Amino acid sequence: MLLYTNKNYIKTNVRFKREKALTIGGSRGIGAAIAKTLAPDGAAVAFTYEKSKDQADAVVSEIKPLGCIAVAILADSADIGAIAIPACLRPLP
Repeated sequence: MLLYTNKNYIKTNVRFKREKALTIGGSRGIGAAIAKTLAPDGAAVAFTYEKSKDQADAVVSEIKPLGCIAVAILADSADIGAIAIPACLRPLP
């Protein structure tokens, strides 16, 4: 895994096998990059999106062929209840 800090990339030995990650706003930008980085390192990834279902589906489509689990959840990230409830109701396989 590569971590980005102070304009430098740091290679780590961190692996997320059997871990679950929830990324808020993962259909584009930094959130999508986080989801795409954690999944190949072994994490089952769930992420929220609010408006861009097509972009969310594209991120899932990029992750799944790698043999990784990816779930996109429609939720308003400004509403904590909208995030907490779907995350609990939709356990990752």
